[in-house]
Amino acid sequence: MQRSSRPSVRSHARRLAAVGTTVLAAGVLAAAPAAAGVSAHGGSDGYRDGSTRTTTAPTPKPSEQPRPTRGGPTATAAYVYLKLDPSKGAYWENSGQQYLVAAWEGAEWRNITWEQIRDAVPVEVCGAGWAVQEDAAYGGTEVFTDSEAPHYPDGVLKWTDKGGPLFDADHWDLEEHVGAVPDCAPTYPVPTPTPTPSVPPVPTPTPTVTQSGPTPSATPTTTPSAVPAPTSSATPAPTTTPTSEVLAATPRPTPSATVRSEVLAAGDAALATTGSTVLPVAIGAGVLVAAGGVLVALRQRRRSNGSDA
Repeated sequence: MQRSSRPSVRSHARRLAAVGTTVLAAGVLAAAPAAAGVSAHGGSDGYRDGSTRTTTAPTPKPSEQPRPTRGGPTATAAYVYLKLDPSKGAYWENSGQQYLVAAWEGAEWRNITWEQIRDAVPVEVCGAGWAVQEDAAYGGTEVFTDSEAPHYPDGVLKWTDKGGPLFDADHWDLEEHVGAVPDCAPTYPVPTPTPTPSVPPVPTPTPTVTQSGPTPSATPTTTPSAVPAPTSSATPAPTTTPTSEVLAATPRPTPSATVRSEVLAAGDAALATTGSTVLPVAIGAGVLVAAGGVLVALRQRRRSNGSDA
């Protein structure tokens, strides 16, 4: 919901002091309740343009306290926030994330302290632009402690005319509560550390168990020399020397030469031939020799065939 800021009653008090008349004071006080319906969390109250109040009094006056319009318990809470635009005033539309500082029973504006801020706010509060918002609501302090802190434009808690518990709220610059706000410490760029290259662990070598005692000498291995394969020399077959056997030819009875005497006629003047004829004898001898050679050849062939077997 949208939360509005009610007009500052302190400005009316200053105008009363300036005029100094009872009539004007009565008129201003009569006008104040009519403006009570305007909230501090949004609404047309003169703070939308960013103007800021000039009050320097650190403590709100009793006449400026919230006024509930009905009976029942009430509670008040104080928040701090960093303005969206530090050059502008403190009002709802210029508020950033708010942080709950304290809550107390009763409808009463109070000043907060640095101790309360340091104990409750999770961020560093320093420098210009910080402000305070205080809300008054029906109920106990749990109305605020059990709810999330407001953040424009989410007011979280609703106003009474919307069915909520809030009935009043107001804003101040933080300086009006605590005085001067310390400057923030200068920030310096943090050098990025150069990562140290990690050295991989060297594995510890496992000790080798050495056997004590004489080292057995290697048994020499006798390399068998290659025995030349026996070359089978072919035993030459005995050459059969052909033996010529001359078979004696069976002597045949030589026919005795028939001695004939031919008496040629004296008239043919032929010579008378006496004794045997030579040609038949020579032919017979040749036949015998040839027959013997054939027999010798046949016998030698038989021997040769027998030795091969």
